[in-house]
Amino acid sequence: MSVFKSGCIRLTAAFIGLFAFTVQADVNKQYQLLDKIQQDDQLISSAMNSGEARSGLCGRCHGSDGNSKRNFIPNLASQNAKYLINQFEQFANGTRKNYVMSQLAGSLSLEDRVNLAVFYSNQTAKPFVGRKPREMKQTDIDLGQAEFQAKCQMCHGEEAQGWDQLPRLASQPANYLATTLKKFKSDHRDRNQTPMSAIAKQLSDDQIDNIAMYLSTLD
Repeated sequence: MSVFKSGCIRLTAAFIGLFAFTVQADVNKQYQLLDKIQQDDQLISSAMNSGEARSGLCGRCHGSDGNSKRNFIPNLASQNAKYLINQFEQFANGTRKNYVMSQLAGSLSLEDRVNLAVFYSNQTAKPFVGRKPREMKQTDIDLGQAEFQAKCQMCHGEEAQGWDQLPRLASQPANYLATTLKKFKSDHRDRNQTPMSAIAKQLSDDQIDNIAMYLSTLD
């Protein structure tokens, strides 16, 4: 290996390490601001007002109250605030790729992201009523519940509420959940750096659909 090539590799590794450090530092700043806000009712009220004012563009897809208008778009209502902050960061830095979300997240200040996370986490989620991956039967829902309890409950909670940085899955559109799980299963470039890939690979497409339909019925 040439000295030049070796130097380039070391420089690239250093740059990647610096980028990761900077990203985590930004996320930590947002967590600290979130923790401060959540300890003061007045700060919560102010953050929610600011988040609502900044949510205009989000509402076109996610609904004015964070409940999705499309079966392929997630609910943000009642979602865990730290999880939302993480997703804003991933869209902004390119870890997750979606043209609209990447542009939007990149335009938000760190404070904007925290305020939006506070606003949406304090909205009430409603089970999505719409097209499912296939005709939904009670037997499919029961099978989905059993699969969820066996494979997902340990991290996402008994009622699929999630916690801290792990997402709430309850009430999400079934099509969105099924599509996302299948991306994990196939190591899609947008979803291949997470423990979820190993879990999803254990599931058949029918099992994924059953889990998604079960979760979509939860409050």
